[in-house]
Amino acid sequence: MTGSPLSGAARRAIVGATAVTAAPPDAAPFPVQAVVEEQDTALILDLEPVLRPPQQSYPALVSAMRQQRPRRPGDVIVRRGRPLQLLAVVHDLDEEPGCRAEWIEPALTGILQRCVRYRIRSMALPLLGSVHGRFNGMHFVRLLRTALARHALPYPERLWLIAPKGDCEWIGRYLGKSSK
Repeated sequence: MTGSPLSGAARRAIVGATAVTAAPPDAAPFPVQAVVEEQDTALILDLEPVLRPPQQSYPALVSAMRQQRPRRPGDVIVRRGRPLQLLAVVHDLDEEPGCRAEWIEPALTGILQRCVRYRIRSMALPLLGSVHGRFNGMHFVRLLRTALARHALPYPERLWLIAPKGDCEWIGRYLGKSSK
């Protein structure tokens, strides 16, 4: 199927074995079993930071911070819940640039492997690298298309690619053309 119109700005294409729907954050095209979130090596990025009173004493917090080891760029961390959270480590705040294709590629592979392991039929995925950084959206869509075509796995069946409303049309056209 080539990029076909859905409601509003959403656009759909089949890539490998996955139906990819590009839709804005406020227009979920279907319910999802998992949500991918962009993260950094220290796991400090958050879409909605919340200040909470500490549950531990100050010395215990300092000790815990000293013992925490940074994650490797490209890692994927699973947090149980509904929906399941997949944290894609694609930023290193100590590096310049802070987000690179060579970190996004293994993160995409890890995300797809988790989909198979946990039998995730539907998931939401932002344009990795652009939520908390300036990674080029077109470059990410190319990396995603390559990963989906290369892996051709049974999961996920449906992927909601969360994109700005103005980008959904070109993403749908690009993925639709590339899947022929």
